[in-house]
Amino acid sequence: MGKGILNRGTQVHQIKTRYNRLQVARKYKCEDDMSGGHFEHLQNGLKKHVETLKEDIRLNKPEFPDDVLKDLTYIRFVMEKAYSLMDEADWLYSGNISEESFKEEVHSLRKELITHTG
Repeated sequence: MGKGILNRGTQVHQIKTRYNRLQVARKYKCEDDMSGGHFEHLQNGLKKHVETLKEDIRLNKPEFPDDVLKDLTYIRFVMEKAYSLMDEADWLYSGNISEESFKEEVHSLRKELITHTG
């Protein structure tokens, strides 16, 4: 089955068609096809910075002590949740997800932030 967001107002349907003996699958309302844009895709820049920070932490240059790395890891975690929350609001405003789906995911992300121990 294709990539999609389960139980969030989007579905992935596999429509198989025969063409020259090859199976061709078509996506329907898949995450990759969501338009978004309410925040001018600012969260995508944040995602790139999260990946950069993740790599910086892995390499640990300029050799920070463990307690500093732990704090940087926490900051990366919060940044990841921030861009996920921005995605949710973006998709809600853009009509890509339902209000119910939005509330469920925000609740889940909020719970992750509150219960995080790092």
